[in-house]
Amino acid sequence: MIPLLSQDEFVRWRLLLLLATALAVPSAWAQTTIHVPADVATIQGAIQSASNGDTILVAPGTYRENIDFLGKAITVEGASAATTILQGGSSAGAVVKFVSGEGRDSVLSNFTIQGGVPAAVPDAGGILIYRASPTIENNIIRDNTGCGIGGFDSSPLIAGNLITGTAGLQEHEPIAVCRDPAGDNSIPNTANPAQATPANGSGILLAGLPIDGQQAQIIGNTIENNSSYFCPGGIWLADAGAPLIENNIIAKNYSYTESALGASGNVAPIMIQNLVYDNVSDSTHVFNPVAVENVAIRLGGYAPAFGGITSIFAENTVVDNQSLYQSYFAEWQGYSQVGVGDAPTPIPVFNNIIIGAGTLPAFACGDLVDTSDVAPQLSHNDILVIGGGAAAVAGPCAGQMGGNGNISVDPLFASTNTSAANPFQLTLQSPAVDAGENNAPDLPSEDILGRPRIQNAKGLSTAIIDMGVYEYPGVPAQLPPPDFTLQVSPSALNLSSSAPDPIAITLTPNSAFTGNVALSCGSLPAALSCSFSPQNVYLTDGVAQNATLTITANAQASATSTGTTGGIFAFSSGSALIAVILFLPPFSAHRRRSRFLALCALALLPLLLSSCNATLLSIPQSHPTSYSVTITASSNSAQSTHSASVLVTIQ
Repeated sequence: MIPLLSQDEFVRWRLLLLLATALAVPSAWAQTTIHVPADVATIQGAIQSASNGDTILVAPGTYRENIDFLGKAITVEGASAATTILQGGSSAGAVVKFVSGEGRDSVLSNFTIQGGVPAAVPDAGGILIYRASPTIENNIIRDNTGCGIGGFDSSPLIAGNLITGTAGLQEHEPIAVCRDPAGDNSIPNTANPAQATPANGSGILLAGLPIDGQQAQIIGNTIENNSSYFCPGGIWLADAGAPLIENNIIAKNYSYTESALGASGNVAPIMIQNLVYDNVSDSTHVFNPVAVENVAIRLGGYAPAFGGITSIFAENTVVDNQSLYQSYFAEWQGYSQVGVGDAPTPIPVFNNIIIGAGTLPAFACGDLVDTSDVAPQLSHNDILVIGGGAAAVAGPCAGQMGGNGNISVDPLFASTNTSAANPFQLTLQSPAVDAGENNAPDLPSEDILGRPRIQNAKGLSTAIIDMGVYEYPGVPAQLPPPDFTLQVSPSALNLSSSAPDPIAITLTPNSAFTGNVALSCGSLPAALSCSFSPQNVYLTDGVAQNATLTITANAQASATSTGTTGGIFAFSSGSALIAVILFLPPFSAHRRRSRFLALCALALLPLLLSSCNATLLSIPQSHPTSYSVTITASSNSAQSTHSASVLVTIQ
């Protein structure tokens, strides 16, 4: 027979159950939805009243205000981008600011953001991101001055937006530009180009190395009709690390220099499956055209600050971009579509369609000024100058044409009408169909329209990927997605006063994976610290790479380790501290006092439930304490994350 509890014991256990229930659910109660203007009149007012995890829903209308996320992990969402408008100009500077360390869970979506003019340093026209990594998705960012989105030392996720109508100012007009802070020393061993030549019309500017270890992602945007002058028109990447540029349409931008995308300094863009057309590079207004890159896309291609990562240029379609120039020097030779620099390891240029016209080469590689650098690796590309007025490829890599699957023939586009949806798709008869390289680095699983990649359209014995951004429909091949594995050895570690033994980490990519993998520790208690050497590992060609993890005990942890036998729960709310004593001895002499304490605790329960902080005041114990530390390996390019655990015991 189960013995009955005394009245004192029953009260105490009932109180303990209520408190445990309260502690289990407070985070769910903290999330609320704030409606603008129904609950709060302005968007900024709603942000000020919001807490982390909240969602602000904004009704259709035009809101003449400049907003700042104030470092909060909140979602600010309009009813739709077409009907919910943030109009700049109510105060100087960017229309939207992320300048307080915001992360991916700070989200801006479904707005039109327009009319912004930069006014300070750093600043931007439409959206300013400074040392933050927010999510900006499904917006229309239009008719701003200086730049549409300006990110400095940042790693935002920019996805599904239309960025258009960004206007630059010429030399004789008032200065209104996107500029990185002068004297910013976060960029090692190089001067940031955005300090010397600030953005003046770029749709997107990313300048300065990300400070949080992750990389920026620019995915699925349309970047068109932006007008710049002395900087790239569509996207400018200046010392920006290794950002992923994937599935974007970059079209009809204008610049004196790189019209679609320019990358300079400490940067290695991973440029996968982008459609780039009808951009105009016009240096006829520049006295010395040799000083500018007169081309649609220019990749510097090398980021020594991130373990020597090099660019990837694969599955892109680059067509009909114009290069207008007036040469004042006989030795000057330009190129029209793509230029890729040299690096210590070959930059892979795989599965692209690059078509130009006129008297300039369509593609060029660097001049190997640094004898330790090597030319890009060209594999399975169709590169052609229509009309035969120039060689298809210029520079040291020109000799690679005609071999390794590279061709120079008419790709037989189904339509070149850029007013229609999805131009430059291939016909079944195209020599670029079923003609690519299946082992290209960072191979996407779907084409730019979301159709499965690697389909057998022509009935070959083996399914082969098409060149360019589109995959002609056929029989899809079953191939593993790009990924990698994580191994940690040993999986258990004893820490004492002696130096800790290092833990070996092995990362192994499959043949389709190429990219950077960032290592981090999760579930790390205050008693422990961890470090990696290196923290960012670059994987390619199916070759395993190693890193070393060191876990150390903090000084206070080695003196004492905590147990869980204590009997005091302390709750805090504001500056109040309320202690509830549990497990009192069940002596009859204390029955009245126990009942009184229980009633007091029940009376204070609403205050306890409103508190989100509870601390178990524990009694120091002398026995060892063990912690499970989670090791995480993350890849932005493959959007893949793996984890493993290490059991750490402090003696």
